[in-house]
Amino acid sequence: MEMEKTMGVPKLEGSGTEQYLEEMQRIFAAREETYQKRKQEYEQKSQELQKIQTELGRQYQSLEGQKQELASAQQKLAEQKVAHREEQEELQREKQDFEQTKKLYEGQQQELLMKSRLE
Repeated sequence: MEMEKTMGVPKLEGSGTEQYLEEMQRIFAAREETYQKRKQEYEQKSQELQKIQTELGRQYQSLEGQKQELASAQQKLAEQKVAHREEQEELQREKQDFEQTKKLYEGQQQELLMKSRLE
């Protein structure tokens, strides 16, 4: 419509009909060209947006995978901490048992040594 305002619509005059038709064809050709350019720009932008959307989807999936891997690693770490703590407790019990046995053995050894000196 803006083109019509700036270019003006020629008035019909007897022999000017041919000129009028040529002018209208030129206007429609210009409109068609503008339309095709805009359509091409739109399609290009649409493709770019589709690529961006696809990339974002891929990154989202990647992040979700990493999130699951992290959760799994955290679970393993928690399990390893529990196992480590249980091992430490077991080692502590074994150490205490060993110390008690050692004291008992040393006490018996002292007792036997005293008996042998008395004899």
